[in-house]
Amino acid sequence: MLLIGLFLVVFSSRASLLANPACYMIQNDNEVIDLTGMCGQSEDTNTVGPQQSPGQAYFFLGDEQHYRGALNDAIDSYTLAIEIEPNNDEYYQARASAYMSIGDRASAKADYETMRQNYINSGGTDPEIIENYTKYAELIGG
Repeated sequence: MLLIGLFLVVFSSRASLLANPACYMIQNDNEVIDLTGMCGQSEDTNTVGPQQSPGQAYFFLGDEQHYRGALNDAIDSYTLAIEIEPNNDEYYQARASAYMSIGDRASAKADYETMRQNYINSGGTDPEIIENYTKYAELIGG
């Protein structure tokens, strides 16, 4: 049985997302092993650790699922990451890529349009960046 050398922070439900983090390792056969005691989490504060936010944990899980070809699972994980950190364009871009992989051009286009709007809403004014997001959305079609 081979192990994937990837430690992820996964949550039991959206309601307990920030209150009750837990750490798991996912094996190649999708068996989940609880490694809470090994992930540098404080039982008192329920913090994830200095290098990984809850959104990043779902993002990394999505990347692992995307790599394995579990595209719908990857989309679900990226969506959870986006719900936690809705202004992180890296999460939208990863989800757009997964959507393109399953042929859902309309959803991929919507993610690029959201990235464009997030950039503008955050005070971004570089016309080249705005134009690039617009071009990506137009090229994707949908």
